Amino acid sequence: MEKTDLKLEAFLRQEAKQRKISRSEWEVMALITQGYDIPEIAEHIQIQASAVRQRLSQVYDKFEIEGRGPVKLAKLQKLLMSRYQEYQTVLPDTTSNTNIFKNDWGEAPKLSGFHGRQQQLTLLKNQILQQQCRLLAIQGMGGIGKTSLIVKLGQILQNQSYCLFWRSLKNTPSLSDLLTELLEFLNHEIDIPESTEGKISLLIKQLNSSPCLIILDDAEQILQSGSSGKYIPGYDDYGLFFEVVGESQHQSCLVVISQEKIREISLSAQLSSQVHQFFLEGLNAEEVEELLQEQGLKGTANNWQELVHYYGGNPLALKLLSLMIMDIFQGEIGGFLKYGTIVLTEGFKEILDPQFDRLSDTQKQILFCLSEADKPLSLKDLQEKLSNFLSLSKILEPLESLLGRSLVEKIQHQPGNEVLFSLQPLIQKYIKQQQLSGL
Repeated sequence: MEKTDLKLEAFLRQEAKQRKISRSEWEVMALITQGYDIPEIAEHIQIQASAVRQRLSQVYDKFEIEGRGPVKLAKLQKLLMSRYQEYQTVLPDTTSNTNIFKNDWGEAPKLSGFHGRQQQLTLLKNQILQQQCRLLAIQGMGGIGKTSLIVKLGQILQNQSYCLFWRSLKNTPSLSDLLTELLEFLNHEIDIPESTEGKISLLIKQLNSSPCLIILDDAEQILQSGSSGKYIPGYDDYGLFFEVVGESQHQSCLVVISQEKIREISLSAQLSSQVHQFFLEGLNAEEVEELLQEQGLKGTANNWQELVHYYGGNPLALKLLSLMIMDIFQGEIGGFLKYGTIVLTEGFKEILDPQFDRLSDTQKQILFCLSEADKPLSLKDLQEKLSNFLSLSKILEPLESLLGRSLVEKIQHQPGNEVLFSLQPLIQKYIKQQQLSGL
């Protein structure tokens, strides 16, 4: 097939995915957009004209094209080019590409604004470009900005000779289906094996031929609720996939975004300098000021520091809060803070609810215990307060999991001092509300 325009190819792949168009149907559809008629398509891909018509018949059905013969073909061409014009008009910045490498941003959100995180971006870019990181886990609580950070990183790396492939695991695609999509994206001409193991082996070969940034968002959705890194039934092969990508030699990087720790990546990070875990924390006061001044908020340096303390520097929580501060306090942060209350907006509660629902009963007991305390607790304190319910051995792993989810904070003022555990004020407010609603 002749080389198609990269944006047109990205558009056609998107249409094919949405309408479940097969690879053979896609091949015919792509030639249609280049102005080929049926005899020319048949000659170009060396099949019978009747076979072309049969493939087109399936494409017509999937696009709900009615009519007969040449009329249907003309309608399809017109529809595709019309939709392509719309696609170009609304094409987000994340899909623009000035190099020769193709990108498929999948379900990646459009980045409407980006503030701060320059230190983190520099670190991640260095890990991938200089240290040849092969596998990278990005962890943090909901709303903290994991996805936005990686969208920005992807925009940078797509101009550094990297192709890019983004998929969300929110709807729990099987690994086999995901690998098929990825392999077709990397090389539309290759024969793809039936077995998942064969697809993984072929993928490693492809990743070694040219650099690619593969991003899997919402990875916590393939993990069991309440467990420490166990996969939902039928999804254990993702663990094998992560292991192989981390251990194999190649020129690419797989980035996995998750609210929870991925067991295989955590283990690989301890064994290999080319596998990394990155825990994303909240914005600092300067970054929050830059973010919220755009919303019209104003305050003193102490106001910004206090706001960061109460809300953990969580960008989404602060953006949602800023709307209320603008409406009721005319954007004056000091006017809001003088009431000494922490507001848990409904929008942010909707972010925390799914994360809380995924916790085990033991994890919830630990959070309830910490929320009731008027000061940070040591491990010994926790054990004493929970001794009627849990032994120490049953506290440690759930506590570690809560730390990995950024729901619990660890405090150690100096090396050698006792480690203390606490909740951010906003999380403490949420946990108390959950505890009351459960009574």
